Amino acid sequence: IINNSEFNLFTQALVNSDTSEKALKDKYSKSMNSNVEIEEYNANNISIKTQNEEEGLLVTSEVIDKGWKVYIDGVRADILEVNTNFRGVVVPEGEHTVVFKYLPDEFVLGGIISAVSCLCIIIVFIYSSRSVKNKLEISI
Repeated sequence: IINNSEFNLFTQALVNSDTSEKALKDKYSKSMNSNVEIEEYNANNISIKTQNEEEGLLVTSEVIDKGWKVYIDGVRADILEVNTNFRGVVVPEGEHTVVFKYLPDEFVLGGIISAVSCLCIIIVFIYSSRSVKNKLEISI
């Protein structure tokens, strides 16, 4: 479909249906009155202010990756794979703040494992220092 000469990447979006359980409209109006303003843009966080007259599809030119999460007004939403490689999200009508955050599950798991490991090392250190102190008191 994307290689078809009638498919226009500037006015059409090809959405991978496997990336979301949410039913999408067959056609979002390209003429709808909408405004999109990027408030913050950095490597791990993108904040976008949107205002639209009806529900629409927001498509970014950012590459999709499983570590990205999207929130609309602080509520988690589904990220859609658009045009085989980009991120998209369905935005309801009205004024909203859409935030894309990069926080892979592996990073969170690694942080938990590191914290537990540090705690174990501290416990072993405290236990072994008390044991050495007790042995010194007994031998004196």
